[in-house]
Amino acid sequence: MKKIYTLLLVVGFALSTQAQTTYQSSDYAGIGDNYVISISNGNLINYDYTLNGANQSWVFDSIPINEQGEEVYEDPDNAGYFLSYIAACVLDGGNIFSCPGKWNDLTNLARQNPFNLNLGAIEFTDVVDHYDKTSTTLEATILGMTAGSNGLSIPLAIEYDDIDTLYRFPIAYQNQDSATGSYSFDLTPSGVNFQYKTYRKRWNEVEGWGSVSTPFGSFASTLKMRTVIEQTDTIISDTLTIAVPTLTTVEYTWWDPAYGIPVLKATANVVAGLEVINQVSFIDTLRCLEPTASILAVPPFATIDSASGEANVIFFEFSNNADQLSWDFGDGSTATGENPNHAYTSAGIYPVTLIACNNVCNPPQCDTAVFNVIIYDGQNPNANFILLPGSEVCVGDSLFTGNFSTNADSFVWNFGNGVSSSEVSPRIGYGSAGTYQVQLIAFGPNGSDTTVRDIDVFDAPVPSLGGDTTINSSDSISFTLSGYESYDWFDGSDDSTLTIQGTSLGVGVHTIWVEVENEGGCEGRDSLVLTILPSTSIDPEFLGNFSIYPNPTTAFTEIDLRRPTQNAIQLTLLDMQGRVVFKDRFEASGYQLSLADYPAGIYLLRLNEGIREAYFRLVKVDQ
Repeated sequence: MKKIYTLLLVVGFALSTQAQTTYQSSDYAGIGDNYVISISNGNLINYDYTLNGANQSWVFDSIPINEQGEEVYEDPDNAGYFLSYIAACVLDGGNIFSCPGKWNDLTNLARQNPFNLNLGAIEFTDVVDHYDKTSTTLEATILGMTAGSNGLSIPLAIEYDDIDTLYRFPIAYQNQDSATGSYSFDLTPSGVNFQYKTYRKRWNEVEGWGSVSTPFGSFASTLKMRTVIEQTDTIISDTLTIAVPTLTTVEYTWWDPAYGIPVLKATANVVAGLEVINQVSFIDTLRCLEPTASILAVPPFATIDSASGEANVIFFEFSNNADQLSWDFGDGSTATGENPNHAYTSAGIYPVTLIACNNVCNPPQCDTAVFNVIIYDGQNPNANFILLPGSEVCVGDSLFTGNFSTNADSFVWNFGNGVSSSEVSPRIGYGSAGTYQVQLIAFGPNGSDTTVRDIDVFDAPVPSLGGDTTINSSDSISFTLSGYESYDWFDGSDDSTLTIQGTSLGVGVHTIWVEVENEGGCEGRDSLVLTILPSTSIDPEFLGNFSIYPNPTTAFTEIDLRRPTQNAIQLTLLDMQGRVVFKDRFEASGYQLSLADYPAGIYLLRLNEGIREAYFRLVKVDQ
C-alpha cells in the first residue's frame, strides 16, 4: 500500500441507528474495486483496540496518518502470473489443456500486495495474492511474485500446498473458525540456490459489533473480528538453513457491509505475551502527504554484452505517497511510471534520478532520489563487489561479499584484518570494532583490476533500564536513554524518554522493554519487570501477616499466616497481561498454591480480607 491513486468507491455511511449486522461473501471486494488506504505507524497506544462485546462504540477519529496507498482487486488472468502458472503446471506433469482449467478452479480474484522483501542477494517484488472467493469462503490459493538475483528476473506462481481459508461467510457476531495454510518454493532449478517454506495457522473470532469512527468518517453498523496468526518460516540458502522463530500477530478488523474490505484494521506483534500495535490502516480519501522517493537497480553493476552492445538494468522504486514518477537514467534518456528497464550502450558511472511527486497537494510536493549505476565494457577485467548487508556492520555479524567482477577467472581478497581468501564470494566477519579496507583483485586473460571499499564495524549497544521496580497505579515512572540513533519501546513509541502512567497499564505485572540502534545499525535490547499496585493505602500489619515461600518456585508456593484472621482470605492470581488465572479462598493458617500447570513467568498474587489488601510478586521457573 505505497502509492496513491484515484479513489474508486462510493462514499456512504451506514444507517444512523446501531444494529447487529452480518457480512456476506457478496459484500467482499470484487474485480475492479480500488480503495485508498491511509496508514498510521506511530503514536498508537492511546486507543483501546481490545474492547469487545455487543453495541460498542469504537473511537479512532484522531489517529495520525503517515502514508497512503491502495488496495487494487483485479482479474487473476490479467495480474501478471497466469503464464508463469501454466508453465509451472506443465513442467509438473500437466498439459496446456488441463492447466488453464486448474488455474480457473483455484482463483477468481487477485490483489496487488505492497509486500517487498530484500534478502541482499535476492529481491522479491511485484507480489500478487490470488484468491478463490465463493459464497462461503475466501481462500488464499496462489502467490505470485518476481525474484531478482544477479540480473535475473524470475516470475513465480506458487500454488499453496495447504490452501489458507482467510474468512468464512457470513461473518456474524460470535462466529469462530480456524484454518492452516502453507506454501514453499525452490529457485535452485533457475540457478539460484534458495528455498523458502512458510506455515501459518489462524484463528478468527467475531467478538463485537457496534459503531466505529475513523478520520475518514463514522460507520454505524460494523462487526469487529479478532484474528490471531502464527507463522513459521524456513529459509535454505547455500548450505545455511535458517528456521525463523514462530511470529505471532494479532489483527483487529472492523467490517461494514457497504465496503468490500475492512473499514479499519489494527495489527499487533505479540512480544513476551504482550500485544504491541505497530500499524493501523483504514479506508480513506486522498490526502496531501509528503512523498519519499527510493530506488533499487538490478544489477547495480552491469557489463555491456558483446553481441547486443547493451547492458540492461531494471529499476525498482519503493516510493511512498507518490502518484507521479519521473526518471532520468543519466545518459540523456528519461521515462515515467513504475519499475522501468533501461539499456546502456557505453561504459561509465550513471547517476539515475527518480522524482516522486504527490499531485494531491497544491502545489504538488516532490522528493528526489539518486542511485549510481556502474556499466562496464566487455573486454578488460573489472573488479567489483558489494558488501551485504552493507558497508556498516556489527561485531560478530556474518558479512556476504557479492562478487560482480567481469572478464575475470580468479580472485584474491584481503579483508584488512589479516585474513585473505581466493574464493569467488567468501563470507567474512570481524571480531572487533573499527574501520577496515576490503580489497578485491580480479585476474583475467587481459590483466587484472583492483577495487577497495571501506567497511565500518560497530560494537552492539548495551542499553540499561535498571532493575525491576514497583509503583502505585496513581504514580508514573520515566526511563531515559541517550546516544542512540533510534529507540523502539514496547508500546511503539520511539523517543529517547518513555514515561509510563500507572493507570495506563493497570494493576499487574508488566514487562517493559526497549530496542535501540546505534549509528552502525547494530541493535541492543534491555527489559525489566514493572509491578503496578493499586493506589490504596497499604496496611503494614496486614501485609506483614503473610510469608510467601519458596519464591521463585518450580511448582508450589506456601502462603503462611503469622496470625489467624477473622475472615476468609480471598486469593487472586494474575498473569503479566493482568488477567485473572486463578481464584480461591482459605481460612486456615496457610495455603499451598500450585503453579505446576502454569507457564514460567512472573505473576501477581493478591490477598485480601474485606477492604485490606496485600500484593506479592511470584516468579515461576522451569524445573
